[in-house]
Amino acid sequence: MFWGLTRLRSAAAIALTLCEVATARHHSVPMECVPLGSGAQGAPGDCVEALSRSAQFWSSYSGYLREVPQLCYAFRRWNDIDTAKDIYRNATLEKLALIRLLVDREKSLKRTQEQWESLRIVNPAASGTAYTDSCHAGHGDFAWRSSGIGFRIQRGIASRFARIVGGTARCEVLL
Repeated sequence: MFWGLTRLRSAAAIALTLCEVATARHHSVPMECVPLGSGAQGAPGDCVEALSRSAQFWSSYSGYLREVPQLCYAFRRWNDIDTAKDIYRNATLEKLALIRLLVDREKSLKRTQEQWESLRIVNPAASGTAYTDSCHAGHGDFAWRSSGIGFRIQRGIASRFARIVGGTARCEVLL
């Protein structure tokens, strides 16, 4: 494990050093490091040895070798911040979707409730309100109490009866 981390640390320091050397105008990357700079497999030991032949290259390499843990920590922190932002964004989007769902559900519930209310207005007996439907057709009073479809059928019969009898029938609905 230790040697694996040391190798990774050395590889990171080599990569940073090669990046720095590549930006210099009057210096070129040592031949032993060219395969490592191009992404191909090479011997990191040979590259480190070549870097040690130049005081400037060695100074860069050893500085990066010391700084790699701090750089990794800083990059990890930035990565963790980005991850936290992504999680927060996703949670926010989920909350918005839930709120939209609840609003739509509430609207649907309100529409359904209004439909039921309109049915109660048409049929007061369904809401538990007592009513009397009296028709006077010259033969006495007829009182009906019902609910649901029976109520609508009775209302229809009373309405038709009133039309048949003419002006002599009087229908009242007391709520």
